[in-house]
Amino acid sequence: MKKIFIITLGIILTGISAVQNSNAQSNLVQELNFQLCAVMQGDTRTNKNVAETKVKVVREGCREIIQALGLATTNNFSRKAKLLLVTSSDGSGSPSILVQDCTNSVDVTGFFGIQQTGSSVDSSWSNCRNGSSSSHDYSIQTYTLRDQDGYSALPFHFSVSGFTIKSSSTLVNHKGTMTVEENSFEANVCGTGDSNGNQVLIQGSISAEPCSNHRPNDNRHGGEDRD
Repeated sequence: MKKIFIITLGIILTGISAVQNSNAQSNLVQELNFQLCAVMQGDTRTNKNVAETKVKVVREGCREIIQALGLATTNNFSRKAKLLLVTSSDGSGSPSILVQDCTNSVDVTGFFGIQQTGSSVDSSWSNCRNGSSSSHDYSIQTYTLRDQDGYSALPFHFSVSGFTIKSSSTLVNHKGTMTVEENSFEANVCGTGDSNGNQVLIQGSISAEPCSNHRPNDNRHGGEDRD
């Protein structure tokens, strides 16, 4: 009886583990990258008969955004911290945004907004013989960084929009083995915001690539067959 109980318990635990692994694999994890420059009004200086007014350029990249989120959420993130975008692979539900710092993971979804303006267009190809496929989606997206209720105010905010290309590809070699699976997006954006109470103009890029810790084996020399 004891032996039967142990075997049954082992089967149950194996089943639970399989479900957990299945749920983990159903999520697409991408690393977000912000490369934004904020231009604000500078001061005016007069030297005898010459008056000069300058502008000030401030970088608003991933490091600055993570530091700002750390202050708002009272987390001391290290220089190794990353911004992760987590979405369901089947497109269901809303995406989540996390700050991942080694084993520390903080949900910061409420500080961000991503919204499409108007309709999108797309292109694609697929190989019915081996299952390889690729698609590109083109749209105008708006990306925002904002305060979240219950947390300290961020030192800067922005709302930027731009042409966004979402790419997805699955490459299968002649042996029927998937060699590459990629999902990414890239957007060239511009917009407005504020930094420490000063109005700013913003331009730059926002992108997302598969997180290195969640990327399938990239064996590009595996004989991928598109034809």
